[in-house]
Formats: sequence, structure tokens, C-alpha cells
Amino acid sequence: MAKLCDYLDGASPQDSQEFLTTLLENLHANLKSTVPSADAEKTASSYNGGSVITALFQGQLRSHLVCGKCDKPIDRYDPFMFLPLNVPEESHRTSNWTLEESLQRLTKEEYFEEDQWYCPQCKNLASVRRLVELAAAPELLIIYLKRFKINTYGSREKINTRVEYPISGFELRPNVIDSQDVYDLFAVINHTGTISGGCYTAFCKHGDQWYHFFDSTVTLLKESNLVTSGAYVLFYHRTQRKPGLCGIQNFGNTCYISAAMQSLFSLPAVQEYLKTWPSAPPSECSTDPAHVMAAFSETVGNIQKGNVAPSGYRKNIEVLSLGFQKFSQQDSHEYIMCLLEKISKWTETNHNAIQDGVQYGVSPITELFKGAFQSTIECTSAGCLKKTVREDPFISLSLPVPQQQTIDLQKCMEWALGSSIDTKSNTWCCSECHAFSQPRRTTKILTYPKVLIVHLKRFHLNRGLREKVNTTVVFDNLLDLSPFGVTPSLVASYDLTGVINHYGTITGGHYIALRKHDGKWYEFDDAKVTPITAEEVVTPVAYMLFYQRTCPA
Repeated sequence: MAKLCDYLDGASPQDSQEFLTTLLENLHANLKSTVPSADAEKTASSYNGGSVITALFQGQLRSHLVCGKCDKPIDRYDPFMFLPLNVPEESHRTSNWTLEESLQRLTKEEYFEEDQWYCPQCKNLASVRRLVELAAAPELLIIYLKRFKINTYGSREKINTRVEYPISGFELRPNVIDSQDVYDLFAVINHTGTISGGCYTAFCKHGDQWYHFFDSTVTLLKESNLVTSGAYVLFYHRTQRKPGLCGIQNFGNTCYISAAMQSLFSLPAVQEYLKTWPSAPPSECSTDPAHVMAAFSETVGNIQKGNVAPSGYRKNIEVLSLGFQKFSQQDSHEYIMCLLEKISKWTETNHNAIQDGVQYGVSPITELFKGAFQSTIECTSAGCLKKTVREDPFISLSLPVPQQQTIDLQKCMEWALGSSIDTKSNTWCCSECHAFSQPRRTTKILTYPKVLIVHLKRFHLNRGLREKVNTTVVFDNLLDLSPFGVTPSLVASYDLTGVINHYGTITGGHYIALRKHDGKWYEFDDAKVTPITAEEVVTPVAYMLFYQRTCPA
């Protein structure tokens, strides 16, 4: 360790938390080429890549910032391996301080009046309101109690306030993270003495017994003596996650996967199909899409049980595309399209492939998601009646979104599924009259899918640069596609089951899924699950909408 950090060379006293930070960072750097074996949290800056260290210890903080000038919100996500909590001075307390109070202080909204914060939205220096919350908790939660401070004279002092902390059944507060996470204490690092000289000891649990480690001396410790005023670093491990609606831990910029999994599972037709999922090989990394199938099935099953550890699935999605091999940010729509294509190809010859001696090779994925357009091109030259009709399959319906305040989904539908004259150029040549003209193009839905994925095209090129459109697209729980069909009299009603939201910009953002369960809506922010109202479903960040056809069934 002294070779890695000069300050560790010699016999001078050092800080145990700083040493542990150095140790974990160097272990991560040497192990990040390996595939994580458990849930790792989102990576950034110093944690650019996953390892077993980030899989176990890394969590995520979300800072919700609101500009004091333009009043626009911005969300920023920061990884952590140590959750730092402030401790008040003893003179300010008449009773013992609790760990829950430190968590509440961490998540208390703050207001900074001075115009020192740069807003990337309005591009001004402004005041800012900031709210910090624990967006995702790791498997092993390390809490660092900030006992050392710099006083008004510039000298460092130690805070000896006794902090009462839970030993077992520690549930993180609902306003911090989903209350499904329950933690038990398994170790404590204590510091006795002053800032200039002190001693570190450890309390560690082995089996059902606690022990006190004082260098080479080990003695039994009563549980009643665990909480002291010298507690400095607390170590908790997650012991259970209650079944039911369950989030998915982020394991390295994988919010696009978590949102996609939750949204696909929100569809009743997909849930029914998964009940008859074909047998597949073990979920080991392979170029065979069958392994992706097995890992996907295992992860979906764990979501239902409330126990998600999708590390095997993370390994196998690398076979989908080269773009998914690194722990970099990806597009959730591209991921879903790639996933459905791979699953469809595998199931064409494996799901009910042989019946009565006849091989069918029809993919259930195709039956669920595939629709078809009827595209008609008409020549507009005088006296020419030439029409070209073409059938084009689709799995998702991509709709243009203009840069404005608000627009209705039906209007976006009309632009994509309607009739218009191509006025951009006169380069189209009619095969009948051989004249160059501006043709009339008409697109209608020929075949309605059982499951409809609506993709709102929020990313576009502007003078060679990609930009994001933040227009609010207003949509309802019920969608009628009949007016956009080849046969308008054919009823085509759909029910909204899920939404994928994209927060942030084109260069960096975060995906969150909204999912309807038993008639109620919930927000799935990686591991965090929060109930929301129906009015909160429509936002300026909606990116993908998931509908299931209700009539005809």
C-alpha cells in the first residue's frame, strides 16, 4: 500500500477511512476488467468501469437542482462507496443524536442564495435549490460519520457526539429510498483520542457473536456495548428485500436496461408469454442468443420474487451488440429493439417449433410486437395516376416531436401517419410518366400489433450537433389507433401500461420507468420504487410509451 500512496510510508498515524478508500479504489482499478458478480451501482468519473468492488460497495446519490432564474430542474447522479453523514457538536444537543437524523439532514432541501451556480439550461449564474437523496443503495453499505472538522481558527477538531445507530433491521427512510431494503450491522470502526493522536479499534460480528479487535487482542463483546461515542465508520449488509414490486440495482450505467426490463414486464401479454418460456441453457456468457434468453428469464423471475441480482444478464447482453460491451451510457430504445430482435430469431425455431410433426418457426415476439404499415406513393404530375403501394413491418412506432411547449400525442400521430406532399425536392422520378415531381406520401397502419411501443424522437441533429427536444407530449391512458388504420372502421384500442422517461441531455442522462400495477402507477428508479399519481405520468421527459391492445382482445 505504501508503494501506491506515499502518505502510507512510515509510522505516522493515518486515518482509517482514508486508508479504506485507497484500498477499495486500488482493488477496483485492478479488478475492473472482471465481470461483476453482483449488483454494482452506477459508475462515473473515478469509477469508469465495473468490478466486484463497485458491485458490492457502490451506491448512488441523486441531486435535484432547481435554478433560481429559469426555475428549470436538473438531476445529477453521483456514485459513492462511503455514505458521508454529518454529526452535530455535543454542545448543540440535549439528547443523543440518531443515525436517522443524520440521514434526514442529508436529504433536507437547501437553498443557496448567491449567484454562484452555473445553470446549463439558461446559461446564467444563479441561486439554486438543492435536494439530495439516496437513489440506489449498495449490497454493502458503508456509512462514514464525519467527526473531524475545521474550526473558525483553521484548526481541525474532533466531534465526540454519541450517535445511536440500529444494529439490525435498519430500514432506510421512505423519503430516501425504497423501504424494501433492510440492513443489519456487521462491523464498526471506532476512533478514540484526539485529532492529533488516537487509536482505532474494530467491532466485528462472527456468526451470532460480536468481538472487539484491538490490534492483536481479541475479546468477546456484548451487543449492548456496541454503540459508543467513538463510532467512526459503520458497515451494513442488506439482509432482505421484501417481495412484490421490486426495483433493479444499477450495476454500471445500466439504467437503460432497468427501465426497459420494468416497462416490458408491465405488459400483461409479455407476462403471459413468460409463463410458457421455452427451456434454455444456463445463463453463461456466450454468442448464442439462447443464453440471453435464459438470463433474461432468470432476471424477470427474480423481479417477481423481490430478489434481483442481474449480473448474469449483464454478461450476456454483450452478445446483443458491440455497443453494450462497456459500462457506458446507452439508448434504451436501441437496447429494446436489439433485445427483441435477438429473442425473436432464437424463438422462431425453439418455441413450439414442432406440432404434429410440422415445424412452424413463428416467433411469439413477432406475434406480440410486430405490426405493419401500408405506404402509398402517388405521382402528382398532371394526368398521371401512378400509385405504388408497399408494406413495411414495424416493432416500434417512432413519432416526430417538435420543439415547442406542449403537443398532443394525436398530433404527432397525424404527422407520422397521414398524407402529405413531399415539398423538399423534385428529385423523385415516376416510373410511369418518367417525370420528376413532388409525390404524395400516405402512411396507414395495415396490421395492428398486440403490444404497441411508441418511440418519441427527442434527439435530432441541429447544424451537425445532436440536441434533445424537451416538449411535453400529452398522452392518455387510452389510445385509439382506428383513425390511422387502412380500415378506420376496425376498432383498435390500447391501454397504457408503462413509460420510459429520459432525464438529462444528449451527452449524459438517466432512464426511469413508470409502470402500472393493479391499476396504480409506480416509479422505478433503478432500485427505488415509489408510488405516484396518474397525473404525474405525463412529463416533458417521456421517451417511450408502452400500450397493450384491449379491443379486440
